[in-house]
Amino acid sequence: MYTNIDPKEGIVTVVKYMKYFAPFINPEDRQIIIKLLRLAMTNCIYKFGSTYWQQMIGTAMGTPVACIYAVLFFAYFKRTILLRKYKKNLLLYVCQIDDIFGIWADDPNNLNDWGDFKNDLNNASKLEWDTTSLRTSVDFLDITITLGDDGTLSTKTFQKAENLFLYIPPHSSHPPGLMKSLVFGLLLTYYLQNTFSVDFLHMTHLLFMCLIARGHQALVICPLFLEATEWLEARYDP
Repeated sequence: MYTNIDPKEGIVTVVKYMKYFAPFINPEDRQIIIKLLRLAMTNCIYKFGSTYWQQMIGTAMGTPVACIYAVLFFAYFKRTILLRKYKKNLLLYVCQIDDIFGIWADDPNNLNDWGDFKNDLNNASKLEWDTTSLRTSVDFLDITITLGDDGTLSTKTFQKAENLFLYIPPHSSHPPGLMKSLVFGLLLTYYLQNTFSVDFLHMTHLLFMCLIARGHQALVICPLFLEATEWLEARYDP
């Protein structure tokens, strides 16, 4: 989403958002915010080798305001069109900047509501969105969410195929305690992400094998895995 936001449309939309949803900002402060935003979004100069380039379109790279700018840009269309028009369909709507997850319920009185939603999503702005088809299982960020036949939700860890798993090697100069932190942290993550123990055990095994592939010795890391597992059992299954 960042690279495809036209600065002209983006800044105008943020102005609309502040007028509609942040009326407590006085006009003088709003003008200052917009001037600074326009300065950041239309004067992005960066160096490549010995040459200098000006970014002409898209959210300015490297600026701290980029994230909130992108969020507010799409939030305007979300709050004025999508969530109002499809309130009955969207039982759940959550997003992490440009990744959106929702639970959709068809309206029996409108069989084209899903198609209408996709059209409105793409017609709201100049952005073009890739929308997956309605399904009972979907990958969202680092988890796979599945809707069961009984209406319950289950989750398990999702890892992209291109993940290189570049964990710290044994010859790293990091403090020894960092390895323990890595194992404990990831096992805790897997424990919380996976509804079923078989998936947690699968991810634990993959982590172990990845660390072996990075050069770690089984005799060294096995105690860490055992300690982390005992800690999880004591904390969540007393």
